[in-house]
Amino acid sequence: MSSLLFAGSPKNTLHLGWRYRLDCLSMQNTASIKLINVSKTYWLGAVGVKALCDIQLEIPAMKFTSIIGPSGSGKTTLLNLMGCLDAPTSGEIEVIGKNMKDRSDNFITDFRSKNIGFIFQNFSLLPVLTALENVEFPLLLEKVSKSEIRTRALEMLEAVGLLEQKNQRPNELSGGQRQRVAIARALVKNPKIVFADEPTANLDSNTGTNIIALMKEMQQKFHTTFIFSSHDQKIMDCSDQIFHIRDGVLQRESS
Repeated sequence: MSSLLFAGSPKNTLHLGWRYRLDCLSMQNTASIKLINVSKTYWLGAVGVKALCDIQLEIPAMKFTSIIGPSGSGKTTLLNLMGCLDAPTSGEIEVIGKNMKDRSDNFITDFRSKNIGFIFQNFSLLPVLTALENVEFPLLLEKVSKSEIRTRALEMLEAVGLLEQKNQRPNELSGGQRQRVAIARALVKNPKIVFADEPTANLDSNTGTNIIALMKEMQQKFHTTFIFSSHDQKIMDCSDQIFHIRDGVLQRESS
């Protein structure tokens, strides 16, 4: 864990006040996501492949939640549906109190941009941009000044301990550093929910442990809901809630 994580600086804590939600206390006992009898079928020509079958679950706000299961069990499909990247074949999904059924593409795109962040196992950084520019990128369509974009991106890089590497491109960073940039990018818009699809899969054990600790601390500081798809036992050990899925069917819930 980086010693740069806010470093106890009153200045940083004050300026990062935009990240703290005034409604965080009221959210503590509410659900971030509800799935009601959700199924997803993919069609290969005339052949339907059922990826998810009648999923019903509720994910609390401001917690660490993991979706676990073997490869091909439907974990990533489930994350894509909850993250509004895809739509279910049947059933309903509520995200932060909004029912996504029959919403327009423009509504979903705007809602996702304002409320949801993503972290991927392959980092998905833009190779031609520096670490700082990658973190700034999600803010470019925001109605804020260039100076505000720069300030917020620098604060997030400092929060993940990479301020000194701000001008380096992804190919000049280690895997762990690239994932830290991805975390900073996911959090820079102050999303209510962050989805992380196998975020430690391409990292060595020690780096993965450090990344998990970083995400846990960011979750506690920013009151963000983290939802993971993972095989990593270390992520499961840190989770407040675990959903087990196999062959597209929700098997059980544990904590």
